[in-house]
Amino acid sequence: MVPVAILGKDLNTLHPPLSLLQGFNLKSHEGLNNLLSVINATFSTSYPLSFTAEDYAELFTDRQKAVIQSFGNAASYVECVRMQFLADEAMFEKIKQKVLNSHGDAFTNDSMVAVSGIEVRKLPTEEGLVVGVSVAPGTFHLNMPLLRKFADLVGSENGHIVIH
Repeated sequence: MVPVAILGKDLNTLHPPLSLLQGFNLKSHEGLNNLLSVINATFSTSYPLSFTAEDYAELFTDRQKAVIQSFGNAASYVECVRMQFLADEAMFEKIKQKVLNSHGDAFTNDSMVAVSGIEVRKLPTEEGLVVGVSVAPGTFHLNMPLLRKFADLVGSENGHIVIH
């Protein structure tokens, strides 16, 4: 396992056991080529190390700006935004459908839907059914309207948002 930090994350801020592994911060096109080197060595492939600065900018810069815009000085500390709330099966299906309507094709099964940096799961607990929504910080700005729809649908008394 090789940890790779992206979108403003820094491996130097990790705690053990991940901090004990040799990894790298992916901060430029050289980092992308380094990642390809690891893939080539691990899987005996020979992908050319041809990423450019423009490739890196296209893949990460806009997302990183969006994360910084959403979270300001705390952006490098945000790993995930989670929302949880009490629901029933019908509510879970409505939320699942909203994700599909918003994003189109998604991985889905009876207990979850995942697409474009957002994952919705139903979590049976002793208190009843809890729906958990996880959003990657790089897609937070894109998924914020969807989170607002969920909050309106569920009501503030039945849930909370946690930023990790």
